[in-house]
Amino acid sequence: MSRKIELTRIHAINWYGYLGDSFDVCGNLLVAGITGSGKSVIMDLIQLVLVAHQGKTRYNQSATGERSTRDLIGYCLGDTKQNVGPARQFMRDKGAITYVALEFTWPGGKRSETWGLRIEYDSAARETPSRFTSFLIPASVTRDAFITSDRKPLDYIGFGKLLEAHGGRTFDTTEKSVSNLEEELTGENTQLATLTAQINEARQQLDDLKATLNETEDGKLFLHLRSENVRLVSVIDRLKGTGKTVGDAVQGRVRQARLWVEKLESLPFTVDRSALKAVLGASEQLAKCEATAVRERVRQLAHAVSSALRAAREAAKPLEGQAGDLEKQRVKLDKSLAALRLGMIEKNTVLLAELNRRLPPRNG
Repeated sequence: MSRKIELTRIHAINWYGYLGDSFDVCGNLLVAGITGSGKSVIMDLIQLVLVAHQGKTRYNQSATGERSTRDLIGYCLGDTKQNVGPARQFMRDKGAITYVALEFTWPGGKRSETWGLRIEYDSAARETPSRFTSFLIPASVTRDAFITSDRKPLDYIGFGKLLEAHGGRTFDTTEKSVSNLEEELTGENTQLATLTAQINEARQQLDDLKATLNETEDGKLFLHLRSENVRLVSVIDRLKGTGKTVGDAVQGRVRQARLWVEKLESLPFTVDRSALKAVLGASEQLAKCEATAVRERVRQLAHAVSSALRAAREAAKPLEGQAGDLEKQRVKLDKSLAALRLGMIEKNTVLLAELNRRLPPRNG
């Protein structure tokens, strides 16, 4: 189950061109529109609520970088960008009350909180707000909660009643607001830490199980098989990956053990049958055992396989000797053939003797 806290609503009351708007958000949000349609206005609202600090907020950075002239009073009073001389002109030049807020919802929708700012300018002549208040409403609220019946933003008394109705509160400073937000999330962080520890413990257990299932006499059971057994290396490597469950991993090891025995039986020499039967017997025991006995059964299978491997090597020794003799003869014949091509016939060679035998006598 997801433990993600999601942004589910944005409130913009007297924020630049947004006079009384709320936007519901579900999942990923794409803000799109032509130049000047208000995309960065929404992004700056989100930034201000999250940062909650006038001096650290950088407005419209994505559009104009350090040259941006937007500021808090311009957003709250609605800067028209049509100055008369040095005097700025505002849509709400008599002052205004602004509400900007973000609603966050916990997984399952059982808990919602609205974090925001109430910003009040009593005059366009002020460079800083007459009131700048951070607040928390521990509930989901609509746009109408912030405006009166005649569609005006709530004054400070109405704002206080709104908080009281929902058990909300205000924060005197940005630092205190952040501190309270951290306190709200402490429980979530504790649960996340617990979940992380459980995941790490489960991973360790899985690693231990992999090590057990691949335990052999020298740690690499089949790496020394020669010629006919080379293909078995890739088969054994697949045993390192455990299945989705312990049962899948165990059954996979049993199948590979049986396949290995079949390969040994197909070799051009006879391996001690009792050693092969021991491997098959150990694999059958592993297939039928309870989960608590898996470790011991795997060890027994590894021991049986090691014994069968030694028996296979013993059985292959005569063939190795024959192969060595044939290799020596091949090298000798190659040297004789090379000398013949160069016109340097060796004396008393097998090749010369054969040629002399086949050539007809000079006198008849």
